[in-house]
Amino acid sequence: MAVGQTALVLGLLGGRAVSERLAEFGLVPSARVSVLRNSSHGPLLVAVQGARLALGRGEAAKVRVVVELAKTGRE
Repeated sequence: MAVGQTALVLGLLGGRAVSERLAEFGLVPSARVSVLRNSSHGPLLVAVQGARLALGRGEAAKVRVVVELAKTGRE
């Protein structure tokens, strides 16, 4: 995902411990997530439920999302 994009969480992959840890940070199904920083290396910085969260690449790969389409203002 690119900086500024927003997505809805569909689910989490991985074991129970990983899923519980991510859920404690607000990454639960139907949560809205916005990308604040996504460089080619290093953590992914996202906003979720009013908080900023830095996810390692391995953690981020376990979060399944659907990217929301940008609104064009022509509706």
